[in-house]
Amino acid sequence: MNMGYSPVANTPEFRQLAATKKSRDTILTVVICFFVAVFVTGAWLFSGMPEASLFVTAIGVGIVSFTIFHPMRNNRPPVEMVAENYDTACATVEGSTDYGVVFKNASGHTVFFGAPENRLIQEYYQIGDRCLFHRDINFFEKYDKSGDTFSLCPFCTMKVELGKTRCTHCDKPMLV
Repeated sequence: MNMGYSPVANTPEFRQLAATKKSRDTILTVVICFFVAVFVTGAWLFSGMPEASLFVTAIGVGIVSFTIFHPMRNNRPPVEMVAENYDTACATVEGSTDYGVVFKNASGHTVFFGAPENRLIQEYYQIGDRCLFHRDINFFEKYDKSGDTFSLCPFCTMKVELGKTRCTHCDKPMLV
């Protein structure tokens, strides 16, 4: 019987890998915000706006962009959620489709978890599954893994054979 949340999430190796992923996400966010600020600045530069207003506007756009795009992963503890329904988000790049699951917590907040063209997520999570949302790595760990035929890697979300303690694709620890 494989029920309960894994103690692996509290190991130093797992915490270090989660911090590394968070750091990469923050760098990506800063780059996106920089390009948004440059785009807005360039657009207004050609509109004849005074330089002081342009400078203030660019800084404001950068701050607002960072606030919007920055991942909300500031070492907050995991939160328990339940798989509510399956969802297919059709508005993706180059005609691909995101297949995923919508999770809901006790206060009604929902989170979409999916991947482009990856139906494994819908195969792995069943409606009603109780899961622990590890916000720092954006992964949902199932409470009841007893009926599973495979596992998902919490870092690369690839399919991994049951019983493996490390991912066969990225060699990172599994939540078993």
